[in-house]
Amino acid sequence: MLASHAHSVADAGYAAATRRYGRLTAVEGPAPEVSVVIACRNAGAYLTEQLEALAAQQVAAPWELIVADNGSTDGSAVVAAGYADRIPGLRVIDASSGRGPGGTRNVAVAQSRARSVLFCDADDVVAPGWLAAMVAALQTHELVAARLEHDRLNEPWTVLQRNPQAGLLQTDPPFLPYAFAAALGVRRELHERLGGFDATYLAGGEDRDYCYRAQLAGVTLTLVPDAVVHYRHRRTARGMYRQAYGYAYGQVRLYKQYRDRGLGRPPTGPAIVSWLATPIKLLPALRSRERRAQFMARLGWRVGRLAASVRHRVWAI
Repeated sequence: MLASHAHSVADAGYAAATRRYGRLTAVEGPAPEVSVVIACRNAGAYLTEQLEALAAQQVAAPWELIVADNGSTDGSAVVAAGYADRIPGLRVIDASSGRGPGGTRNVAVAQSRARSVLFCDADDVVAPGWLAAMVAALQTHELVAARLEHDRLNEPWTVLQRNPQAGLLQTDPPFLPYAFAAALGVRRELHERLGGFDATYLAGGEDRDYCYRAQLAGVTLTLVPDAVVHYRHRRTARGMYRQAYGYAYGQVRLYKQYRDRGLGRPPTGPAIVSWLATPIKLLPALRSRERRAQFMARLGWRVGRLAASVRHRVWAI
């Protein structure tokens, strides 16, 4: 029942985006084979690097790029529009009506024209060959994921902080694998059948929910090793706090939604002791930028767990 409710919520959000923006029929030329979607909000500091990487992609299939701008105030839309002569079918659309990253992507897909959709993030960088490998994989698979690479864009201490599952699909044994939206590709028909991303996941977890719903519907999530995304970590105290908060909040909500399907409770550890020790750990954390950021990431994780546990009435602190 929970999974069915999530599907209906996501479906309603996708339908609303489609009603608001409709299917584009005024765009000239034949429909491309694949639409690449970037959900963007104040990403001007990094967007150029991603657009350069996309402009350098080589693939025989016709493709388009849709930059869905969700109310940026830093000129991101202007930066994106500047690549119109280098990237085929580039369109910058107003996605300010989309709620969160999932809702923003839904708005973009509603405006896309291709039978397959690739998602990438504004602050990451796709590697050479990413587009060709993902297009080829979607010829035989409905849902695919690129391989994440963590070293090129990040300082070593941030990689250690995240402890990524290098090059593999993310997992929460014994439940289903998942991938971050920054690495996902999907056939349009499946995206519409799923109802798009659940736009009510505002803090994080919408990509995991998307992968879970697809697999529970009988679709396999397939890793494409030859498609690589250079993934960028947060490295400021504020950025790491906000990201950790979102991950933790989403993890608790996902647990409530999918525990009856087999998703285990998030590991908690000695929660009471950790909370009591937090002020004590603050003083040594002030000694360096790295330690402050790491401290804020741990704090964000705990606060996110607590907030989601209270909001969704499930004990996962």
